[in-house]
Amino acid sequence: PRRKNYTPLPNEVFSLGLSPGELAVYAYLLYCEDRRTYQSWPSYKTIGRAIHRSKGAVKRYVDGLVVKGLITAEPTSVIMQNSLKKNGNLCYHIRPISEAVKLHYQHQLYLAEVAAERQRAQEKLAAQNVDAPCSPL
Repeated sequence: PRRKNYTPLPNEVFSLGLSPGELAVYAYLLYCEDRRTYQSWPSYKTIGRAIHRSKGAVKRYVDGLVVKGLITAEPTSVIMQNSLKKNGNLCYHIRPISEAVKLHYQHQLYLAEVAAERQRAQEKLAAQNVDAPCSPL
């Protein structure tokens, strides 16, 4: 339930390895979100003003949130009074936190498997170097 002057932040978000900037953008998007549609439309400039960061930094934070599965960002367009079509703000969709957590754990598992494979390969190479005969001078 929505409370006045209160924006809930899921506890799980703290286990996802977000940077402070990503966390600030995520919290601001939740603050702006329409709770019925899970959408918000603030510009990079508006987000930047709210979290005291540049537009470029906000773009990097948004990109990080997309990669981590917390949000999707879709371009929008606006028809001006003179009938010209211009790019609008991105439309952000807040994704279920459970999906982001699942994606995070899948990525962590993948990294562990890669590290284990690398360790096995290093051990195999070390064993081959020990068993190799000395080469003539």
